[in-house]
Formats: sequence, structure tokens, C-alpha cells
Amino acid sequence: MDIPEMITSKENLAKFRINGVRQFCSTNKTMYQLALETSRTTILKSELDKKMITAVFFATGNHHCTELQEEDFASRLLDELGLDHAFFYGVFMQYCASVAAAVQLAAQYAEVHDTNVLLVSVDKIFDYGHIKRIIPGVIGLHSDGAVSCIISGREPEFSLAPFQTLQDSSSWRMMYGQEKKGLQDSFLSNSRIVIARVLEKSHLLKNQINHVVTNNFNYTISKNLSIYWEIPYEKFFSLNISRTAHCPAGDVFINLLDMSKAGIIESGDSILTFFPAPHSWMGTLLTKN
Repeated sequence: MDIPEMITSKENLAKFRINGVRQFCSTNKTMYQLALETSRTTILKSELDKKMITAVFFATGNHHCTELQEEDFASRLLDELGLDHAFFYGVFMQYCASVAAAVQLAAQYAEVHDTNVLLVSVDKIFDYGHIKRIIPGVIGLHSDGAVSCIISGREPEFSLAPFQTLQDSSSWRMMYGQEKKGLQDSFLSNSRIVIARVLEKSHLLKNQINHVVTNNFNYTISKNLSIYWEIPYEKFFSLNISRTAHCPAGDVFINLLDMSKAGIIESGDSILTFFPAPHSWMGTLLTKN
């Protein structure tokens, strides 16, 4: 859908288009329907016996959603998926980094228990709560979306390095106080710390990174990260900024899927992934097997 009518002044439209943001994605389906559909598709494509999936990790930034409060969301989802034997874990409160936190925990669970884990992340943008369609101060849009994948140590499509994380809750004060300069400086400096840690732990130099994948905020933010991290902008995957905008449920996974379908990723490629939130920064290195 096009940029919402409420902000289509000539000045605002110009800002959005300069930043490469042209449309957003929305759906009339509920969060539950989105979770069920993406999970069914992933399980079917995995060709795994359902008994081999022993846990489900669910992530969302919509922890305020009444749908999660009014329904027995977890048990109903497990029952309809045929995973009534599996244990359900919910990961919330990290906003755009919730899915990364869920991946980190799910990977640890899969390794410790030598099992397969279904990861599901869903976000739907409502007219209430903290996540609005318009991203204030960023010139970006939030999109509805759902992603899912199987996390396993058995012949994975991607190898996952340990996550590097950084937390700075003081950024909340800057965000609500509209301290845009302080918030921007915090974002850039903390992101650079996380990226440096990922590279150090992976024993890689910046020129050995093949691709950079992060949230689809806008072109300007991606270009600023490129400058600040000293990694060429050509390595940043940015095609979905104009096509799908920012989906808190899992920009990185949506981008990886599209990159794989387009043949952009090859076996052996090193992919630097970055998951930012207002107060959390998470990064890791994926290697295409």
C-alpha cells in the first residue's frame, strides 16, 4: 500500500521518497492467522516428522496486543500445528530485536537438547500501542508480517555464530524526550561496538564480509551505517526498503529469503546481520552452507 494519506503533504512525500520509502505491507489477517500460516508452510517445507520438533519460540513486538491476552494463543497454535508435545516459549519486549533474541535462545536450546526448534515471529501494526504505522523521526513505515524457520544443528542452510549484544536502556529517555541527536549518536556508536565484536569473535576483516543485512528503515540510515562501520554500501541489501518497508517481525529473514531466491547469496558467503531496537542492539554472522 502507498504511504498513508494522513502524511501525504508535498513536504512529507518528498522526505519519504528521498529516503527510498514508497509503500508498506498490510493484511487483514489476525496475528494468530499469520503465525499459523507461516508455521504450517515452514514445517511442510522442512519435511521433518513433527515429533522431531520439540519446542516453539514465538517473538513479537506486539506484546500489548489484546489478541495475545484474550486467547490461549500458545496452546491453540501448538494444537493446530500438530505440535501438542512441544514446549512454547514467548520472547517479547525487545521490539525490533525480539526476533534476534528468540533466535539466540532457540539456537542454544536446539544445541543443548540436540533437537529441532520452530521459530515464529509475527507483528501486526494496530492503531493502538507503541508500534505505529509511521516511524517518527526516522522517515520510515512499519509493515505487517510473519516469518518462521527451523533452527537445527543438522544440515542447516546457514551456520550461525554466537550473537553479540549491547543494552542501553537510557536511550528510552532520549526517545520519549525527543532528543533526536542523542538518539542518533547512541544508535550509531552502539551499533559500531556490536559490529566490531561480531567481526572480532568471527576472526574476520571487514573486507571479508560479502553481504550486510539489517532492518529496512530507509536508504539514509543504511548509508550512514555504511559510513560509520566503514563497510561499502554496495554490500548492504536495500532492495526491500522500497518494496516492503520495515517489518519488525523479521526484516533480516525476509531479506535473506529474497536474496536466496534471487541467487545473490552463494555457498561460503559471510553475511553480517544486525538487529537494532530502541534500547537493544544485536548482531551475528551467518555463513551460507
